[in-house]
Amino acid sequence: MRAYIDYIRLAAWDQSPYLKLVSRLYSLEKGWRPGRFLQYSGKKTDHLFHGVGVQNNRRHYLIQSSGDLSSGLAAMAMNYAQFYCTRIDLQTTIKEPENYEPMAIYDTLKAIPGNNRKSSIVLSDTGSTVYFGNRTSDTFARLYQKEIDRDRFIRFEIEVKGVTAANVWQTIMNLEYRPTAIYRNLATRFSLPEEVVEWFFDGDDSKPDIDYIREAKAKNDRLNWFLGLESTIMLMLNDHTTGPTIKDFLERCLEHVDGRTA
Repeated sequence: MRAYIDYIRLAAWDQSPYLKLVSRLYSLEKGWRPGRFLQYSGKKTDHLFHGVGVQNNRRHYLIQSSGDLSSGLAAMAMNYAQFYCTRIDLQTTIKEPENYEPMAIYDTLKAIPGNNRKSSIVLSDTGSTVYFGNRTSDTFARLYQKEIDRDRFIRFEIEVKGVTAANVWQTIMNLEYRPTAIYRNLATRFSLPEEVVEWFFDGDDSKPDIDYIREAKAKNDRLNWFLGLESTIMLMLNDHTTGPTIKDFLERCLEHVDGRTA
């Protein structure tokens, strides 16, 4: 079962990448209006926000998204390494099992031997939530009922903050693991009732996609190596002896790419 980013908050000290990413942000959703988040002032929609605040007497830039647009923002932000992540939520959602009882899940959770994490429950006619762990910790989870197009679903969501969020985002940026593998790894921090494990974590997807990870890492290593040649290429281009040969080589490469993508 694939996990999705359901919330992401990115921050940066550099104005340039912030302005570049914001310029692309407006393609994700309409209805922008003035907005605030904590000490940040900027603009927002129903699911997006960007703004500027002050930290340690320096201008600080923030962009965040909730819901389905979060994956879109994450994909755009992959091109801007200057951003770091202060919060990221990962989730999977399934149809609500027959005879689902939130209170029974909570009772089972409390009875798990060795479960030292704090837990709680909020019961509601519109949808109940079981909480795993403490809201102030780096990882905090919730299992809640959700109605989508008049159908009943349950969602298991892991909220990640602080240093752990920064590390998770860097792992995604480096193409080391996909969100699903990270989500499953983070879930091992919690004592989970057997029903929750069966609903959300059993199956072949419980292991990371090793082939994908190896291929992505190899591509990333080759790209970093190639980008490291920029100064050498420019030096050779500006040399009257090697310049024409390098220029012809680059033009042949571009013609080959244009021919394949036409």
